Amino acid sequence: MTDQSMLRGLSTQSPIALTVYGPDLRVRWINDVLQEQMGLTRSQCIGRYSTELLPQGMILSPGYTGVLEDVMAEVRDTGEPVFDVLYSSPTPADLSHQRIWSCSYFRLSAMDGSPLGVCESAFDITNRYEARLRVELLGRASRIGTSLDVVRTAQDLASVAVPDFADRVEVDLVKQVVAGDQPPPADGERGTSVRRVAERSAQVTSASVPSLGLLLSAETDGPRHLVLTLSARDILLGAVAFTRTVPRHPFTAQEVTLAKELVSRAAVCIDNARRYAREHTTALTLQRSLLPQVMPQPTAVEVAHRYVPTAGPLGVGGDWYDVIPLSGARVGFVVGDVVGHGLNAAATMGRLRTTVRALAALDLAPDELLARLDDLVGQARVGIHRTSSETPEDEALGATCLYAVHDPVTGTCTVASAGHPAPVVAMPGQPPDLLDLSVGPPLGIGGLPFECAEVGVPEGSVLAFYTDGLIESRRAGMDSGMASVRRTLADGASPREVDTGSCCYAASVIVSDCSSYSRSRA
Repeated sequence: MTDQSMLRGLSTQSPIALTVYGPDLRVRWINDVLQEQMGLTRSQCIGRYSTELLPQGMILSPGYTGVLEDVMAEVRDTGEPVFDVLYSSPTPADLSHQRIWSCSYFRLSAMDGSPLGVCESAFDITNRYEARLRVELLGRASRIGTSLDVVRTAQDLASVAVPDFADRVEVDLVKQVVAGDQPPPADGERGTSVRRVAERSAQVTSASVPSLGLLLSAETDGPRHLVLTLSARDILLGAVAFTRTVPRHPFTAQEVTLAKELVSRAAVCIDNARRYAREHTTALTLQRSLLPQVMPQPTAVEVAHRYVPTAGPLGVGGDWYDVIPLSGARVGFVVGDVVGHGLNAAATMGRLRTTVRALAALDLAPDELLARLDDLVGQARVGIHRTSSETPEDEALGATCLYAVHDPVTGTCTVASAGHPAPVVAMPGQPPDLLDLSVGPPLGIGGLPFECAEVGVPEGSVLAFYTDGLIESRRAGMDSGMASVRRTLADGASPREVDTGSCCYAASVIVSDCSSYSRSRA
């Protein structure tokens, strides 16, 4: 094989685009495949810089901030070859769509070693790069459904698809889905009422930014408008519409499959959010129905209360409280917290509250009441919580409870705790502080007796009962939460001014100060 035949093959038959640049980095020669890709003749290219031929071109490989002439100048000056530089640009043959090349450069030298120029070999990898963009888009789909909110999830889908996949996306959801109700089956009757919850549009994407639909493609006869159904678990959730406008190519068959995958992922996330919202609403309704609807107002004490359910992804908690009038003008105060969240926690809380009320009617001391409640929780067969073979332990196991009895005749308050934080006491002339209380184990654990603590509460004193959700924070420890409670009591419920209004104010301010905490708080 002669040198001439080899050069002829490289010039006319090679699938790799070849360009020879002179010492001044102007084009000296190109082969036939590059003429075809560029849409220019050899004579139109010779004597010009690459940036003149491809003014919208850009280097995609990391680590390069300049233009191709900078890369070639380094190769010319150092003699070190450079491989696999990704380069993107529309060509004069098609100014609306991009080609992606993998470019490599090596120096051409004379016999004495002096540089004659630089040779460029460029392989068109547009199809491969397009496949890479599809994979990256699927990777970004992990952003969909990071919140348990149906509208936010629909907006996530739109933000992932625009502008990288489509020029416009519209998401409609069945109204029952938005409301958290049960939507119709996927094969139900037509005419289902929907609501648009997300729409996103983009300006015509610049040809210098590689994205799906703006790369050179041989498949240009697909649809420009896709409407796909959002459905999961045989339930109709809504529909998604993807639209592409000129100059972006229509959707290819592979991109239709990709759109279906995105919609399928979004549908599962939307359905999860819908089910969470429905359970959260049900649990909250159940919990509020089990908590005191009207708080009694005994003659010897002024009572104020606040309850704020959790708004986080864990769902409604099992915090509860109660005020129980007793004989002899005495008053029982109860506050507790069930382990877990959701319907089970709310139901368990209701059963514990009912049991405490029944035991309080027996006129038991706080430590004895907690001992009996602990026995009932430890013996699931008694029925504090219905159990099955799959859940052999009572779900009330590990719940905390504090019971206090205030006697206005003696001016004392007797308190016992099963794993629950001690109350804060603010007496006239003294700063608010935690009651010195021996806290026993949570309910159902057993092993240690419960002990009572008795404290004198002269007229004008304030007792603050709470659950741990009030003092636990994601950003600070429980000590910081306790300091906030004491500070608010000192500032907002001065013992000199204790009445129903000031107690309500203190309760509101304490809960407001702890609004960043994630759990339910009573």
